[in-house]
Amino acid sequence: MKISGLGKLVAYVLLVTLSATFVGSCSSDSKVEFKRQGTAGTEQVSAAATAQISGRKAPGFALLDVAGKSVNFSQYDGKVVLVDFWATWCPPCRRSIPDLSELHGKYNDRGFEVVGISLDQAGADKVARFTEQMKIPYTVVMGTVQVATDWNIGSAIPIAFLVDRKGEIVDRFVGYQDKLVLEEKIQRFL
Repeated sequence: MKISGLGKLVAYVLLVTLSATFVGSCSSDSKVEFKRQGTAGTEQVSAAATAQISGRKAPGFALLDVAGKSVNFSQYDGKVVLVDFWATWCPPCRRSIPDLSELHGKYNDRGFEVVGISLDQAGADKVARFTEQMKIPYTVVMGTVQVATDWNIGSAIPIAFLVDRKGEIVDRFVGYQDKLVLEEKIQRFL
């Protein structure tokens, strides 16, 4: 499919706008704000978001992981999946990685998966080095503007979606989430 000059310009403007929004959302002040909100603040966001998305079929994706291997969301059919949109330069995203790694390890044998969708523009090599450094045990794929749009991630990262075994979105988490909040929600669907 050939994209016209205008189409490329529109895509570029959208990408720049999304990038600027993500950078603004994950400023150094974000870490302080997420810490100040605590569990109660994040549960309120989650409850409001759940009311809007409950029962919505997950839009899925077909993306490349950091090694260049194709990953299709359909390979997680029948599992409980936490789809986490993040970036290496985002402090709250980085803060949540050890918790997500621990939850993945703890519940993986019960049919739970974490899939990280990196929104980094620096490329898969940088993200691959980061995943090795952080010892991320779950699948990390390189996101696209289309996937971010399909999942309706809005203007802040990290943002994660909990998908049940039927492939329906059952919860959405905006910003850093306390591990215990995530764990309680995950356990409900295992």
